[in-house]
Amino acid sequence: MPSTTSFVTLPVSQETLSLLRKEDGSLKDMTVLTVLIIPATMLATGLIFRKWAPKSINYLLGYRTRRSTINDDTWIFANRTMGVIWTRWGLLMLIPSLILVLVFLNQPTELLNRLSLILTVIQLVLMVLSIIPVERALKARFDEKGRRKERSGHVH
Repeated sequence: MPSTTSFVTLPVSQETLSLLRKEDGSLKDMTVLTVLIIPATMLATGLIFRKWAPKSINYLLGYRTRRSTINDDTWIFANRTMGVIWTRWGLLMLIPSLILVLVFLNQPTELLNRLSLILTVIQLVLMVLSIIPVERALKARFDEKGRRKERSGHVH
């Protein structure tokens, strides 16, 4: 068996290690990581963007669509809205994904790999679909020129 170098040593019981090992002796950790990386990334990014959304339009970091980049107001609103949605959706995906992986961890490697692939595809689809509620919120809050719409019922 090839030797590997580990930079982090965690106290893990032999029982836990045996659960993470495939039939050939290699660890199932990559399968577990692939299933958790998308929801964990969405959750972490969502939490960050809820509080610290990028303040000005840039082409490196942030939620960029035609509607979100009209002005700084639409930009901040879109990024914070995306943060709220990604926090919720990331958590809603992370919990069942973790439970399913733990339930199927003792199953044959092929079954675990198929489950991982299915979950990852579902997560990617949901990540892309998160554009829809952000764009709807932008459309409801701003006109086509990026000006805030008047809210009905408010007296000026």
